[in-house]
Amino acid sequence: MSPPRWPDVVFSLPARLALWTLVAAAVGPANFTGPHNLAEYFDDHQFHGWEQVNRITLLQFGELPQWNPYWCGGTLGVAAPEDTFFSPDFWLLRLPFGVSLGRHLAIITLMILGMEGMYRLARRFQASLVGGVLAAVTYATYERFAEFIREGAINFHVGFELLPWAVLCLVQGIHSWRWRLAGGFFVGWIFLAAGTYPGPFAVLVLGLVAVVLSGRAVASGEVGGWKRPIASLLGIGLVTFLLAACKLVPLFVFMARFKRVWLPVEANLGSDLLNGLLPHYGMVAGLA
Repeated sequence: MSPPRWPDVVFSLPARLALWTLVAAAVGPANFTGPHNLAEYFDDHQFHGWEQVNRITLLQFGELPQWNPYWCGGTLGVAAPEDTFFSPDFWLLRLPFGVSLGRHLAIITLMILGMEGMYRLARRFQASLVGGVLAAVTYATYERFAEFIREGAINFHVGFELLPWAVLCLVQGIHSWRWRLAGGFFVGWIFLAAGTYPGPFAVLVLGLVAVVLSGRAVASGEVGGWKRPIASLLGIGLVTFLLAACKLVPLFVFMARFKRVWLPVEANLGSDLLNGLLPHYGMVAGLA
């Protein structure tokens, strides 16, 4: 690995964390001024209730919350696709600080982590210090992430904020098994945080990045170089499954037994997808 550049030494980790915290406070002041409030959107009430049941079941009864007896006459617990019981942010924040405060702390913490991860990823690919900061702030405060928070689906927010770390670990894991272990931790966290979209999207993104890096190695004539990105991807995948098996195994069993029924025809027109993306990414594409 190359030695750190002088801007990274000047703009040290404490300075970056201070900046990321200021940004988080600027774009989400309610997380600081009303840390116990619930959002108006119903999903926040639903997930708050689920996590409250998980916390009570563990702390008061010392049991694994496999069943939620207080919701809709009784529903699935840890095996439910959107249950967050095994997520590190649940254990580190909701258990000790309570669900209401813990959920707001998770939003703040993950936004800061998202900015730091994207900054490091941008700098890894030779972005300038200013470019790295802009990339970090642009990504972590993306409008759709704010909508996830407004709707109460902070499990989606958690997963996508960790994605830059997963990509960074894949790239660094080409030459370091320790980074592959770290990558498995971050991707495992994404799955354990239980957002039903961030996990599959993380797999797609990491697979695409691994293929691109392998292609670059082939194009450069590096003998056997194409294998290393794939090895990094497979190593991260193995660690991910081992760490997240407590969530994935009961989830797969549940989904295999109770398949979700869809309409006979379900499709999105290409024009609809494009029109949905242009308002968000048009300016980014133009700048690129």
